[in-house]
Amino acid sequence: MSDVKIGVIGLGKLGLPLAVTLGSAKYNVVGFDKSHELIHNLQTGSFSSLEPGINECLKSKSQTISFSANMSDLKECTLLYIIVPTPSDKSGKFSSQHVEDVISEIARLFHDSLVDRYVVIVSTLMPGETRRISNEYLAKVRIKLLYSPEFIALGTVMHNLSNPDAVLVGCENSMDAQTHLQVQRKITGGAKESILNWEEAEIVKLLVNCYVTMKISFANFIGEISDVIEQANPVKVSEALGLDSRIGGLYLRPGLGFAGPCFPRDNFALLSWANEVGLQANLSAATILINDRQPLMAAKRILRIIEDDLSATLVGLVYKPNTEIMDHSQMFAIAEILRSHGVKVEVYDPYLSASDRERVGNLFPILESLEQSTSFKTVILPREFLPLLNSNEMHFENVVVL
Repeated sequence: MSDVKIGVIGLGKLGLPLAVTLGSAKYNVVGFDKSHELIHNLQTGSFSSLEPGINECLKSKSQTISFSANMSDLKECTLLYIIVPTPSDKSGKFSSQHVEDVISEIARLFHDSLVDRYVVIVSTLMPGETRRISNEYLAKVRIKLLYSPEFIALGTVMHNLSNPDAVLVGCENSMDAQTHLQVQRKITGGAKESILNWEEAEIVKLLVNCYVTMKISFANFIGEISDVIEQANPVKVSEALGLDSRIGGLYLRPGLGFAGPCFPRDNFALLSWANEVGLQANLSAATILINDRQPLMAAKRILRIIEDDLSATLVGLVYKPNTEIMDHSQMFAIAEILRSHGVKVEVYDPYLSASDRERVGNLFPILESLEQSTSFKTVILPREFLPLLNSNEMHFENVVVL
């Protein structure tokens, strides 16, 4: 077992997977969260997650993780990861307040430390924030601050943590990154490493999602082209386009727009920050514009398909399987548009959270199974949700895959 004791602060959708990934690698891990209810559930084994791999890892006897809501239990940790929310403020930028609160507590915890501690901010920050936080909170303590965000997607977090394209590290001195990198090498098997300064790493993290979403919106514009040129198959066009090595096929497939907790807000953050420093993020503005009109474009296609049959079953309101996130749900927007055109809409989604079930249920009938559908003529779903549609049991006349 490694002699590096690791603390993971914030056991949310990324923090807990990171903690169990480190535990699986035989590191001694203390998982901290201020939610006493969450810690109780983790300690008693009553916690359950939709994220693939989490429940199995938590039940594994080989795990070396303890859970605590007491910050003093991190006192013996050499390496600490901070993974707390950085919600968008009114301007669209990420708020660092939760990160600063944790950093302030860590500074008090290690104020008399005689050895260096390494603190890694995984939460997404705006450019310039890591340096500001270091200067304001850590000038008088032996703490080396790193910025090393993960590039993950809900539903595949465990896989993404172990198989990243690269490990991105922002630091003041490359030697400060070595303890963190040694840990990363053990869990990734030796992924490429990019060591930058704090600001460079912050910019890279922000730009990655903005570039990916730009590609998604470009692909969806190909879908719009096919609406005016009926002979053009948008999937074939995008596949041929992706064969060019300068473009590539990843994320280049017409369909629904992007949604979820990261993609939309990253573009707004870049727009806000660019404006603040005297730049214009025109590509992000165009990306958002194209994305926002996709529910209406999809609804128009659906209305042409169903013609006079004003009923449809919509499958999959969350933004992807194995999550319960409905942030910026394009399918929910489509349901509302169809309803405004007089379509009787029923919905089916086994991943809906209790709160979202209540919200959605106030507007649309929610099916407990597709067998309950009262309209077996048209079912509409994103391609990612096709496994929920058992063609041997369902007999819809029209299956519209978005």
